[in-house]
Amino acid sequence: MVKNPLKALVIDDNPADARLLERYLKDSTMWEVETASCESGADALAALKDFHPEVVFVDYILGAESGMEAIRVLKAAGLKAAYVMLTGMGGEEVAVSALREGVDDYLTKAGLTPEVLDMSLRHVTEKRRANEIIRETNKLLQNVFTTTQTLLAYLDKDFNFIAVNRAYAEADGHEPEFYKDKNHFSLFPNEENETIFRHVVDTGEPFLIYSKPFSYPLNPERGVTYWDWELKPVKDASGAVNALVLSLMNVTERVKAEEERMRLATAIEQSAEAIIVTGADGAIQYVNPAFERVTGYTKAEAVGQTPRILKSGKHGGEFYRELWEHIKAGNVWRGVFVNKKKDGTLFEEETTISPIRGPGGDIINFVAVKRDVSREAALRKAREYFTSVASHELRTPLTMMGLVMAFINNLKEEPPDPHKVDQIKSVLDESVSRLDRIVSATSILSDVSILDATSPREDVFIFYELVSSIQSALVMIEISHRSLKLDVNINQLSRDAKVKGAPEMIRRVIDEIISNAVKYTPDGRKITVHAAEEGGFVVVTVADEGIGLPKDKIEQIFEPYFSLEDSRHHSTGRYKYMGGGIGLGLTIAKLLTEQYGGVLSIVSPGENLGATVTVRLPQAK
Repeated sequence: MVKNPLKALVIDDNPADARLLERYLKDSTMWEVETASCESGADALAALKDFHPEVVFVDYILGAESGMEAIRVLKAAGLKAAYVMLTGMGGEEVAVSALREGVDDYLTKAGLTPEVLDMSLRHVTEKRRANEIIRETNKLLQNVFTTTQTLLAYLDKDFNFIAVNRAYAEADGHEPEFYKDKNHFSLFPNEENETIFRHVVDTGEPFLIYSKPFSYPLNPERGVTYWDWELKPVKDASGAVNALVLSLMNVTERVKAEEERMRLATAIEQSAEAIIVTGADGAIQYVNPAFERVTGYTKAEAVGQTPRILKSGKHGGEFYRELWEHIKAGNVWRGVFVNKKKDGTLFEEETTISPIRGPGGDIINFVAVKRDVSREAALRKAREYFTSVASHELRTPLTMMGLVMAFINNLKEEPPDPHKVDQIKSVLDESVSRLDRIVSATSILSDVSILDATSPREDVFIFYELVSSIQSALVMIEISHRSLKLDVNINQLSRDAKVKGAPEMIRRVIDEIISNAVKYTPDGRKITVHAAEEGGFVVVTVADEGIGLPKDKIEQIFEPYFSLEDSRHHSTGRYKYMGGGIGLGLTIAKLLTEQYGGVLSIVSPGENLGATVTVRLPQAK
């Protein structure tokens, strides 16, 4: 059996007892003991120069000196050894006294045997090892307590400070010694916190809270600070709380950063502009609600895709290559896209794409801010179209007015011919009608131009606006000598159904889609008007049996600003077959519908197979 090495110092003023003890130590079955002996504390202190014992055996009485005095001398010299007291006469009272003084074991000389020594050595060495671990642990804990950035305070159950670490003291501008024996709530009065402290003492349950606001009553200029803090009870052997450990972490900067992040996130979420965040590879990581509203794609559908889902085919490959090279080089790109919504509708948007760099300087994201400018562009194109048509419309009445002037001049020379008077009246009526259409178009373009999301909106009872438009259409069909059947089915639309908007604008939308159907439907055929309430929307459908739309025109009809009419071959009469009006009807109807949060769509099975125009407007609550 391998023995453990051990050094032992024997202090005994009786040489015979000392030699006996050394012999017993040499006979140990567990230890390979190296011994040294001396007769007093002074001799022992001198022996430490050459001999460093792990265990010290001390006789209770050393002549004029007591064994305890010798132990105190050695401890004062810094000897961290196990101490065993030996006595030939002491009883239980002496043993208790010695143990209280810090002696590790107590043996009587009368009962001393090698086996008893082995047991004592094992006991004191294990105790010494345990004490060393405790000392190292305490040292480590003290280092942690002193150096950690977490604010720590140790308090008694009445909330008086026992100790605080340096971080706690410096946070309040003091030294750690300042707090000793002071009451926490004398320094930091707070009824809510005192209630929490009292609850922990009474229940023995710890308390934990994050980002708790706190204001310094004596230093209001410090403002509101935020803290993560935990209060833990320290219990005695009976389970009663006799102390508290308070740990604090100042998270004010984190809370402010989070508040700033939330403000930014709220601004992005509530922005009227569509916002897309992609990775460096172009994959979409985030879209805001405005993107969903504008494009029709939900966030779930868009995330993981690339912006190519909006590609309309209106831009060539070179356009995208140059854009990609520009932003990958770290530059901001600004431009205009014609993109395609989920439902196939084309729309125009001004876009700014900015690269975002990470801590290392590499591009980690791209952010695109996109503003739908379809309305502005449509108005611009409508004005251009109106200018073209109006110039033609103005030439015709001016020519007619010249004929009228010539007729009036001839009246001086000869009496008027009644037949010619009727002709001149017709010419004047037609001229006034043409000028009235131009004025009307000018007015509606002006109204649409100034209409925006902030324009006043009222509850419009759409049933009555629809009935008014239908009645007006019937009158105009008769005046225009058209032979058309108007089949009306609006029984599924409540008379109380309301949409938000301006009554004259809502009626304009309905007028335009009905007159458009009349204009492109040959005599002898039918136009069906249907209205109903569906899923929070009022849906008005006008289906005709007219000339329909070729497939290539269906694609074009959804492009912003497209018109079926050619201003160079424009004719008049909104309700005449293949007539004209001013040629802006559906463009204006679409603009108005979308301005009020609705959708206008057109479908056609093909040429000469008719067309169906559907308007969906959200119901007012």
